[in-house]
Amino acid sequence: MAAVALVGAAGALFYGETAELERVRSLKEGENDATEVAIDMVRPELEGKLVHVSGPLEAHDPLHDDNLGVVVPGLRLHRTVEMFQWEEHEEELAVTGTSEKKKVKSYVKKWASELVASRAFEAGHDNPSAPPFVERVISADRASVGPFLLDAIGISQLSNFEPLVPTQEMLDRAPADVKSKLKMTGQSLYLGRDPGQPEIGDCRIALQIVRPQPVSILAEQHGSELVVHKTRAGGKVFVIQPGNATAAALLQSADLGTGPLTWTARGLALVLLGFAFTVLLAVTGAGVRTAPRVGRFVLPGLVLLGTSAAAVTAGLAVGAAWVGERPLVGGIAFAVAALGLVSAVLLVVRARRNAALGSAAHQA
Repeated sequence: MAAVALVGAAGALFYGETAELERVRSLKEGENDATEVAIDMVRPELEGKLVHVSGPLEAHDPLHDDNLGVVVPGLRLHRTVEMFQWEEHEEELAVTGTSEKKKVKSYVKKWASELVASRAFEAGHDNPSAPPFVERVISADRASVGPFLLDAIGISQLSNFEPLVPTQEMLDRAPADVKSKLKMTGQSLYLGRDPGQPEIGDCRIALQIVRPQPVSILAEQHGSELVVHKTRAGGKVFVIQPGNATAAALLQSADLGTGPLTWTARGLALVLLGFAFTVLLAVTGAGVRTAPRVGRFVLPGLVLLGTSAAAVTAGLAVGAAWVGERPLVGGIAFAVAALGLVSAVLLVVRARRNAALGSAAHQA
């Protein structure tokens, strides 16, 4: 078990530091390699290079929601759907005059975005087996910034949606099977007989849109297309943001690596190392002889000693990985290792001193 924990900790540390180093090196590489490009023409000499482009992004064709008959100019269209359904609640009530309890079911009608299964509900509380429409996001197939093209994958990274208020024109375009039941209610659509008196199966439909807008893009020039750029360090770069942003700002916001995952991996590695060292110290018997006792118990001392050993190991590993790239980070890691070493030495010295005092008292 301890050996497995040591291997797992080593793997977690290796993964975390490798991913973070890749991210940092990719950021540095992008800052050095990104070329500012005007949107008047495609420059063949920049083929395969990381380019920074800013300008108005326009879709080639309008967006279509065929279920509702909506046709609107834009980059992305988000449809959300809530259906009026039965929901079951169950509670236990005490039976008067006894210590027994009985389960009582009650039912309420509510709006829900997820389908509520009603197969096990009591009679008279049936929900539709499926909603007439489901949530959906539609992205334009193609869009352009000047002569540069973006595909649906690139466009899908834009998420600054705003409400799309329904119009009479939308209702007029609706398919015949829903047109008679589709109504406008404020900023949403209503599928049902009367919005003021909803019935089971009625739907509220809200639309949101990402409109054509100025954007800034950091990507690889591939012909006239802007695509994902793979850095020499192993990271991937494709960043698009609304507005006018510098290449440096785009890089800082890019998800080139997994910062939170790196710290998660470090924390997991430290816990596993501490566990592994504690178990090894206990199994070999070395820790029992060298760890300080808390009262009559040696386990807390073993945990402290194992944690100190883990800090030394993790600090040395992280410091060695980072000292060349970021000396400050490497120095902090080495300092943690030094503290762990000092702590371990002090624990052992204390344990031996206490053992010597106990032996002297026993002889006396």
